[in-house]
Amino acid sequence: MDRGKRQRLSGSQYKKIRLQREANSAKQKNALLHFLSRSSSEKALAPIVASTSNQNEVEIEIESGGEIEYADSVSVNEYRNSGNDDTAKEPENVDEVEFISNLSEVVVQNVDDIGQNENNEDQSGEDPKTNKDLPLNFNDPAKWPIIDGKFKALLMKYGPIQKLPSLFPKDEQGRKFLSFHFYRRMSNGDKIKRTWLVYSITKDTVFCFCCKIFSPNKFSLSSHDGCRDWKNISVIIKRHETSSGHTTAYLNWRDLEVRLKSGATIDHINQKIFQSETQHWRQVLARIITLIRTLAGQNLALRGTCEKLFEPNNGNFLKFIEFLGNYDPIMSKHIQRITTSEIYTTYLGKTIQNEIVELLANKIKNDILAKLERAKYYSLILDCTPDISHMEQMTVVFRFISATESSSEKPAEVVVSEHFVTFLELQDTTGANMTKVVIDKLQELGVNFDDMRGQGYDNGANMRGKYNGVQVRIRQLNPRAFFVPCSAHSLNLVLNDAANCCMEAVAFFDLIQGIYNFFSASTHRWTILLNHLSDLTIKPLSATRWESRVVAVRALRFQISGVYDALIKIAEDNTLTTAPQVKSRAEAKGN
Repeated sequence: MDRGKRQRLSGSQYKKIRLQREANSAKQKNALLHFLSRSSSEKALAPIVASTSNQNEVEIEIESGGEIEYADSVSVNEYRNSGNDDTAKEPENVDEVEFISNLSEVVVQNVDDIGQNENNEDQSGEDPKTNKDLPLNFNDPAKWPIIDGKFKALLMKYGPIQKLPSLFPKDEQGRKFLSFHFYRRMSNGDKIKRTWLVYSITKDTVFCFCCKIFSPNKFSLSSHDGCRDWKNISVIIKRHETSSGHTTAYLNWRDLEVRLKSGATIDHINQKIFQSETQHWRQVLARIITLIRTLAGQNLALRGTCEKLFEPNNGNFLKFIEFLGNYDPIMSKHIQRITTSEIYTTYLGKTIQNEIVELLANKIKNDILAKLERAKYYSLILDCTPDISHMEQMTVVFRFISATESSSEKPAEVVVSEHFVTFLELQDTTGANMTKVVIDKLQELGVNFDDMRGQGYDNGANMRGKYNGVQVRIRQLNPRAFFVPCSAHSLNLVLNDAANCCMEAVAFFDLIQGIYNFFSASTHRWTILLNHLSDLTIKPLSATRWESRVVAVRALRFQISGVYDALIKIAEDNTLTTAPQVKSRAEAKGN
């Protein structure tokens, strides 16, 4: 070998020398910072302020468990030409001066839609893995639902939860994600954890936590499927964390996280107002419901001829609202807001009254049906009567036995219960139509038709008829539903027919009715009668219920002397000189 000829190193040796020189330069870069202390704000910004040294190749080596793992060396120019979406959407780097100047201009976005359940407790005080309020797969970003305000609040509260497999799976090219990507090697040798980088076990992809929540631009690390390009993952992560979009999203995340913990969000203030308003309306509605229940329980009309507060004849409901406003601060505030037109939804109108009455009725009906279901067997009682609008209304009544078990407080009790359930409007009063209406109503109420063991109706032909009556039609469908006619109605018919067959009874009741007609026809004569009676007043005969005539008989039986004295007083009154008055004097004498 010619010793005068210069020996040239191989290309790989030159490359090692160059890399060693660059490594030594990188170690000496910012060496002065080791002798300076950084403020807490600078430390917080350390993960997102990137070094922008000019590099044409990227090679990362991180010590892991005593070994050195090497990422794939990928040319930056080669990556730019690979057609990755991040190249088009994210700038290559962010100038440090421009980045620092833009810090004060970062505006936290979308804080008004944070959910209601903000919690200011320290994040380390709760274990998100055992919290039952968290949705399923909370720690898997690939399975996150649509990020609404409530879910965003949970993400801000617990932060990124990383759950890693024991071994990362390999893709089709035999490549896999390595755990050292969760750390970033700074130029001064410090190693900082990338808290924003999260891994999805189900899809074997990585995501950017803050960009997936706050960034309007869907980069590869914040897309629905995440990033799975393990060959270029080092470059992708480095370019992503130096992009302006990631920087803004990261600052939004940290700023909102701090403000949620301190309760300084705009939504927190709005939430306080919302909760106060909700509590106020709950208290107002509680008073309105109690008042309507009281008036309905006393069978008092709610409305009058006017539906305005502090107006005459505005009904019992509004008058009691005015009364409560004088003593109750909640109702007083509500009335004040109404009168000053601060609110227009008052919950005092006829619509809310009818709705509350209907809700109370449904509650009572459901309780009755629940008792009926526990009792199982029941009897059905029906009766019909026309209402004031001359529409035929049929009442539906259930009769059953309620039994309670004995306890230390009270012994066992068996009670026969009889409950009215509803009215049924009838267009046709034939036995066939009434049977159909009843069966349809039982099905609507959820009452088992086969559990019926008794029927009780009056003695009308359409009800008790043995060929086409309701009772026989129901027995054809349920033979165990025995029919028992109404005893009171049967007794009324017997007594009425028996009395009409006796001349003395007819004359007796005609006399009682005549005495009532004589005194009630004139206020002057009625006043004279009241002056001679001490307790009971005379009553007319009932045209529909014969047994109720006993009331009219009782008034005469115990006060016959007073009635006689009143008649004598009228007959001997010489001041009565007109023709009608003379006629009344003659009637008082029995002429």
